[in-house]
Amino acid sequence: MLWLCLRCTDLALATVDAVTPYPPRAVAEGQRVYCHDQAAAERGVAAGMTLVTALALCPELAVRPRAPAREQAILEALAHACHHLTPKVTLCPPAGLLLEIGGSLKLFGGLAALLAAVRDTLRLQQVHAVIGAAPTPAAAQLLSHGDADPLAYLDAHNGALTRPRAFSRRLHALPLAALDCAPELIEKLARTGLRRVGEVLQLPGSALGRRCGRDFVHYLERIRGQRPDPRTAMPLASSFSRRLEFGAGIERAEMLLFPARRLLHELSGYLRARQMHCGRLDWTLYPEHGEPLTLPLRLARPRGDLAHLLELTRLGFATLRPGGPVAALGLTSDELHPARDLSGDLLSTLVPQPDPAGIQTLCDRLAARLGPDAIARLGMQNQHLPERASVALPPTAAAVRAVPVPPPTAPRPAWLVQPPAPVSIQGGKLYWEGPLTLLRGPERIESDWWRTPARRDYYLARHGDGRRCWLYRERHSGAWFVHGLFG
Repeated sequence: MLWLCLRCTDLALATVDAVTPYPPRAVAEGQRVYCHDQAAAERGVAAGMTLVTALALCPELAVRPRAPAREQAILEALAHACHHLTPKVTLCPPAGLLLEIGGSLKLFGGLAALLAAVRDTLRLQQVHAVIGAAPTPAAAQLLSHGDADPLAYLDAHNGALTRPRAFSRRLHALPLAALDCAPELIEKLARTGLRRVGEVLQLPGSALGRRCGRDFVHYLERIRGQRPDPRTAMPLASSFSRRLEFGAGIERAEMLLFPARRLLHELSGYLRARQMHCGRLDWTLYPEHGEPLTLPLRLARPRGDLAHLLELTRLGFATLRPGGPVAALGLTSDELHPARDLSGDLLSTLVPQPDPAGIQTLCDRLAARLGPDAIARLGMQNQHLPERASVALPPTAAAVRAVPVPPPTAPRPAWLVQPPAPVSIQGGKLYWEGPLTLLRGPERIESDWWRTPARRDYYLARHGDGRRCWLYRERHSGAWFVHGLFG
């Protein structure tokens, strides 16, 4: 197994970035500076400094109180995005993630390529993190407190520990503060003269057990891989809902595509972890003034691929007119279906086959551009009257129901005239935009005797310009109507 630990170094500052986009910035806990950005450091601000001193050094410093709940939300968003890399993601509060990546190396083409994908994910989520990699999760957490490149001791292709001496040297050089144990225990070890992790690992377990307790000895064994260290994967909610706030309002809809891509990246990782596809996206734009603006996007077939979802979002955003700066963007997806990928046809290269995925992609694009009501498909109903024999349904696979309908005994037109167009009689001949000549009929259709009875005799006719028409004579009144046109 191979574990990767991401230790986020700026979660508290990331919560400030959402509301204060311009430096210098700082986060306060109590009456002291908890963390700050580089612009504040250049003006003399330092962590642990009192707020009075920090503001005296930098009067323009933007100070926000620490928000642990928002930090946790950013960490969970990063965890959702990391499900693109592996289904085994573990939360390690307050600022860490553990990823089991041994099963993902072949998919990404090796450890070097996977590490590049990790850095791309961090860059997209706008989070800074230190990466530690090791054969055990506890060792990976330790190494995330250093600055060592995992490729310095792991094979770039298969992730094997090819340079164990380099690995031990980096692990042993870490300070005691990197150990995942109580501060009181670290202080106790420091009072004995210990300064590095390697010095602790070299001590006999019996002596450490008497001084520090059995749990600490077990922790050191988990670092070495001498004791099992199972980790619980991150629990996932039954639906996806995220909201991203902006420091400055965004006035143009196309400028929302970058934060939208960030939210879709999280959604795609969430769907992959749950092995689900989504059938609908619900975007919500929160303007600085006024009511929220919603954009529902329905898919013809449930899907989870990021590229397609991003393309639909781009087309949908092109139709929006926010009418003012947008302060936040929300994404919800609660219409989820089990993931079912279509397999290819063995003979598709020899015999041309229809491409249902391509047709569904086209329907999604048209609906995103023209609106959800612009695209529909026909479904059959067990009704005798032609105007009720079919119904317009949303272009989703789930909406089409198999209804046992007997096939008609006579030709049916592809287009119905709604409402039916009256036919006049001129000189003993039928006339509708020109003379009509009867070719075939009648076909009698009677229905709805329990409400408004319909008794019709249908005929196939030819128009004077060559068109074929489908018309009927109402038996009760004797009136003629054109009800359909053949292609």
